[in-house]
Amino acid sequence: MGQKFEVLLDVCFFICLLALSWCLMLMPLVDGRGEECHLRPVIHVLQQPGCIPKPIPSFACQGSCSSYVQVSGSKFWQVERSCMCCQEMGEREASIGIFCPKASPRFRKIVTRAPVECMCRPCTAVDESAIQPQEMSLLVAEPQSDFSKGMPLMEEFHIMNEMKAGKDIPVV
Repeated sequence: MGQKFEVLLDVCFFICLLALSWCLMLMPLVDGRGEECHLRPVIHVLQQPGCIPKPIPSFACQGSCSSYVQVSGSKFWQVERSCMCCQEMGEREASIGIFCPKASPRFRKIVTRAPVECMCRPCTAVDESAIQPQEMSLLVAEPQSDFSKGMPLMEEFHIMNEMKAGKDIPVV
């Protein structure tokens, strides 16, 4: 009788643990300070040596996504991990001109990128050595270059609407 009771207790504990794991997994986990992943307007300041810094309207992905570690539902000796991060889904490019009074050439074009949409996606490892400042990666030194022809300019109406509505637009 005692051994059956222990087995029954172990089974009940496992079922409760499994039910709790599923509840936690299905609930969106957002901390009290953060918001869910979303696209937000920002002001990005383009800076180059010898050039006048230029603030431009842009967008960024910001917010929280659900991540968890739990006991596997089918193999209770294993754990399941899920790590989700707020990331861009699609990019938009814009060609921006800046004035460089202390450099040659005096006018330069810089190609910038901004996210179009944001969503929670699986986190991935980032190769830190491959990261370059956005302004340096696609600098076009010649203003007459064919490189930037046909590229759409970044839409500013969304930022202006945000500003008219009295929303704060952070400077990045």
